[in-house]
Amino acid sequence: MVRLSELWELCHIPDVERTIPREFNPTLHTSHDIKQAQEQVKILEKFLADRAEVYKKFKEWKELWAEKVEFESKANDKSRYYNRGCQLQKALQRQKVIEHRLPIVQRELKEEVEKYEATHDSRIQMDGLTPCEHIEALIEQHKAKGLERKRKKQADASAENLSTVVTPMKRGAPSTFATPCSSAKVAKVRPLKRCSQSASKVR
Repeated sequence: MVRLSELWELCHIPDVERTIPREFNPTLHTSHDIKQAQEQVKILEKFLADRAEVYKKFKEWKELWAEKVEFESKANDKSRYYNRGCQLQKALQRQKVIEHRLPIVQRELKEEVEKYEATHDSRIQMDGLTPCEHIEALIEQHKAKGLERKRKKQADASAENLSTVVTPMKRGAPSTFATPCSSAKVAKVRPLKRCSQSASKVR
């Protein structure tokens, strides 16, 4: 039963087709159930062997894709820009390699699928989709999530701008306020002229 569960995963068998119980229960299952599970294992082992190159390329593409998604999720991480031991440079180089390899591996996968289908009557299905359809679905899903994040970011920014309240400037003393001492326009008091000594003397 354990091997059967492993083969289901390796061969990307849809859940609706996994009709055999994962665990054997002596009180519920018979020898017929065990035989059925063993036959299923044989069939899937052959599938795995015949489609080995397809599964290998598909696995390689998914691993590269997972790296790409991880790089993009860390793009806004400020700690990413601390270039310790040239780690940032290495990461950027790896990201460039991934972007270059992804379409190549996808093309190689398509070639392996066509090669298999040319010698077999059945089509390869992975969770109900062909390998190429599976990849296209992952790419479209990723694009949709990116657009949704962008729309949400724009909506949050618009809401923040609308909620910003411009407060009036505090009323203070005018900068041109003049005091009597500092004003140049205050009239000066002219001192009284002293009477001449000749006029003040009593004759």
